[in-house]
Amino acid sequence: MKNTAWVIDSAAHLLVNSNFRCYFIPIKNLVLFLFFTCLLAICPVRVSSQNDYFRNINSSLGLSQNSVVGIALDSSGFVWMATQDGLNKYDGNSFTLYNKYFENFTPFNELQIGKLMVEHSGDLWIIPKSKIPECRNNMTGSFAHYPSLKNSICLLQRKNGDLLFGNTSGKIKILNRKRQPKGDIELPLNGNINRTIYCISEDHLGRIWVASGAGIFLITENKNRFSVKQIHVELGEHNIYCYVFNDGTDVWVSTLGKGIYKKSLAEQNFKRVWKIGNITLPENLTVYSIISQRNNNIWFSTFSKGIYCYNPINNLAKQYVSNRSKTNWINYNYILSSMVDDDDNVWFGSDGDGVYVLENKFHFNILTKADAPREFNFSQARSIFADSNSIWVGNWQNGLFRITRSETELKWKKFEPEGFNASLDNCIGLQQAKNGDFYLATPYEGLYMKPNKSNKIKKIDLKEIASDQLLGINTIKYTGDNVLYLGTQKYGLIKYMISQNKLIRFELLNDSSIGSSIRCIEPDNNGNIWLGFDNNGIGKFNIKTQKFTHVIKSNSSITSTNIKCMRYDPNCNFLWIGSNDKGLLRLNIKTTKFEKYDISSGLSNNTIYGIELDRKGNIWVSSNKGISVLVFDSTLSNKVPLITNFMEEDGLQSLEFNLGANYKDKKGYIYFGGINGVNWFDPDLFKSQTPNSKCYISSILINQSKLKSGIETDKIKNLVLEYFDNNLTFEVKTLDLENARKAKYRYKLDRFFNSWIQTGSNNYFTFTNLPPGEFTFSVSVSTDGVYWSSPTQLHLYIKTPWFKTWWFILTIFLFFAGFGYWYYNYFIKARRASKNLEIEFQKEVDRLQSIALRSQMNPHFVFNCLNAIEYLIIKKDYSNALEYLNKFSKLLRFSLENSQRNQVLLKTEIEVINLYIELERLRFEDNFEFSINVSEELDPESIFIPPLIIQPIVENSIKHGLIPKMTNCFLSINFVLEGTNMICIVEDNGIGRVQSESHKSSISINKISLGLKTTVQRLKIMYHYPSDVEPFLIEDLYDESGQSEGTRVTLKIPFQTRKKD
Repeated sequence: MKNTAWVIDSAAHLLVNSNFRCYFIPIKNLVLFLFFTCLLAICPVRVSSQNDYFRNINSSLGLSQNSVVGIALDSSGFVWMATQDGLNKYDGNSFTLYNKYFENFTPFNELQIGKLMVEHSGDLWIIPKSKIPECRNNMTGSFAHYPSLKNSICLLQRKNGDLLFGNTSGKIKILNRKRQPKGDIELPLNGNINRTIYCISEDHLGRIWVASGAGIFLITENKNRFSVKQIHVELGEHNIYCYVFNDGTDVWVSTLGKGIYKKSLAEQNFKRVWKIGNITLPENLTVYSIISQRNNNIWFSTFSKGIYCYNPINNLAKQYVSNRSKTNWINYNYILSSMVDDDDNVWFGSDGDGVYVLENKFHFNILTKADAPREFNFSQARSIFADSNSIWVGNWQNGLFRITRSETELKWKKFEPEGFNASLDNCIGLQQAKNGDFYLATPYEGLYMKPNKSNKIKKIDLKEIASDQLLGINTIKYTGDNVLYLGTQKYGLIKYMISQNKLIRFELLNDSSIGSSIRCIEPDNNGNIWLGFDNNGIGKFNIKTQKFTHVIKSNSSITSTNIKCMRYDPNCNFLWIGSNDKGLLRLNIKTTKFEKYDISSGLSNNTIYGIELDRKGNIWVSSNKGISVLVFDSTLSNKVPLITNFMEEDGLQSLEFNLGANYKDKKGYIYFGGINGVNWFDPDLFKSQTPNSKCYISSILINQSKLKSGIETDKIKNLVLEYFDNNLTFEVKTLDLENARKAKYRYKLDRFFNSWIQTGSNNYFTFTNLPPGEFTFSVSVSTDGVYWSSPTQLHLYIKTPWFKTWWFILTIFLFFAGFGYWYYNYFIKARRASKNLEIEFQKEVDRLQSIALRSQMNPHFVFNCLNAIEYLIIKKDYSNALEYLNKFSKLLRFSLENSQRNQVLLKTEIEVINLYIELERLRFEDNFEFSINVSEELDPESIFIPPLIIQPIVENSIKHGLIPKMTNCFLSINFVLEGTNMICIVEDNGIGRVQSESHKSSISINKISLGLKTTVQRLKIMYHYPSDVEPFLIEDLYDESGQSEGTRVTLKIPFQTRKKD
């Protein structure tokens, strides 16, 4: 098998581990180690402990097209791949496609392929099919075009930040680090037809090397002035130079169909390179790309010749060509582009099979059915043994295979037993004795032996144990004292003494109801053999005393009793135990205490099929889900190991391995067999490290619509949303160019989920109806199920609805406060206005009352009363004068008192009327009679009426109805109840209104009219009569002949028994 790693031979492995307390190194070994180290440093050698491993990334995984003309790694860790069918961004698992198309024009006399370059700022430059450079902003993802740089073919960013663009006309255009034009450099092409500049490179001295169709040029700069010099190429005057590369010591240039050239910095001319290492290069070699790794390997990507690797330090070289029968290998010899990533992995863009990645990491060598000759039908590996240059594999149905490894090929040989009924189907045990003989065990065909120097396989007679020789062997173990122990299904433990050809059976378990099937055997350094049972735990058998001790019984609750495999660690006196369902167990033989490591600890599976320990004390196990290694950080007292799980993409033959198919050879190489073949590896090449995976948010959906922010989604750290944009979905991806497909995720959202929630491989996170406020969405990824990346965080702020904002609430508060204030003031004003109106009304009432008072107590009446009193006094009729004066003063007092009230008792009003009428009768010498009658339904002492409301009517009847008549005058006043109204009827038998109006002057008419109108207004103001009710009615009375015989006035006053103030 081939390999490109140049390392110190593993025979001189370091035997001490500073982090592992159980290992010590003798002085003698240390001296030998130093001697071999010095020797090998002088004479480097190649080893084949790890085969080269190419990972293929093509259109079946999502690449837009399989011809990849350019590859670049950006500052975030994404790999960009340029194809004819688009620009691809790759995160290790998925692609994002951009509509940028690239040229792939590769005839033998010209070269035009697209270019990619990541500048120091992290922005990506591309030269697409249009030959107009574009720059993609790393933050926004937008592309800026530079038409002034048209016809560009190649580009370079110098160490000082200047950008150089070589074009088809032999010019190099320069932009400064701010992307402003800085000038041009024109090559002296001397009439050459092909003026195209294909590649620009800068060496460690800051000089610029140019490969063009017109030759090789060296450009030096002095105080912003450039000088150009053409470098002579021996026998290369008509070459087209397509690539130039500087490795710090030499300058390499490649051509179209004319091989590669090289010059040291001290040499003047380029010379043709015909040989690298021990490989002679083809004369018509075309190389499109040259790159180097940190280990000084230089890689040449050719057109039709595959890939060359050359290490100038040790002058070793290797060619990689297509081999479709090999797994994890290149399948295409046309390579257009290449790149070395930050982990020193080499990426190659092919012209028809996508990208090949030569991974500079630990991986597994592999043997499968595809590697075997077709007629051998190589299948499952059930047992393994390895010597200096061969791997021996006990197969599932096809006997024993020996695979001999050389530098160039694998040689296969198949061994089958002699005899008609002999069969090696399901060879589950393979042990080599001290003399080199092999012993092979099968479950149902017995035990076989292959002599060291013979290819014949013979069956061993087991009749003394079982007449049918079907022991049901599960496992065999050679202990070094020429003794082979057999663990069987129903015959317990059997000791086979090889020299004597004798079998001894040991009865270990007395209880026949308990299973005695021995699944595995492991000796320790204390004279014991440890036995693992199918369903009966673990037992210890002392070889000397032949005493058996049951350590874990079938009814034990400590741990699993179904044991698959065991391995003894002599350095720490530990027994490592693989169980069927409880993971990996560690038994401290001295203290008999157990430690358990299972899925919860980080293992990929709890069923352990094989266990091996490497020289550093690391524990390697095979299971139903790949291979795992446990590395303890300092000492084995530390119970938390660093666990790494390996899957099929790491080169495993399959995820499922087989019981008993594990082995460690004398070099320390470890072998595990499974259902599709064998894996082997040098564990010293494994470097335990915490995965460096990280995750990023690739897409954000808001209410099921993709967010459009003008910024690349993975660059968004803060997001402000409206209150109605509260249904969010985040798509998260893993950025890990090696292990992204193993990704498992967990997340949390503060205020809701403050603890991590694991979602497995589900990378979509949806949150609905988020309330307003601030949130932090955190997501983390693990590619091994144990170690989680630093969380990627997005800070969210969902705005409060405008109707719930403080300013809106304050506005509403101020509005209602203002409205309340306004309404309060309005109400106060309305009340004041109402009060004022009431006051005005009262004033009006008082005014009307005053008018009524004045209208009834007019000056003529008062003057006439005073004259009458004076007349009686002159006549010395003191008795009548005194009576008159008393009645007048009483009437005056009543009038003044009642005029200040809204209501008075009917009784009081009748007294006032009675006084008034009496005074009028005294004035007119009793020339009329009157009567005042109150209905029995009315109680004058409980009924209230407006004061002085009747007096004006009575006055009007006397003065204008009765006085003019002079004889037989009569006035009646009647109070009756009618419904809810009290009716007051004032009736006289005077001359009537018609004759009365002929006696009145205009002044008296106005006076009478004013008095009656005042009475009506007072009633309407106080009682608010309906519109169809008339409170005041005047009727003329006539006799049978139609002659007037008086007047009747009717007042309708609502019946009221409570005083209204």
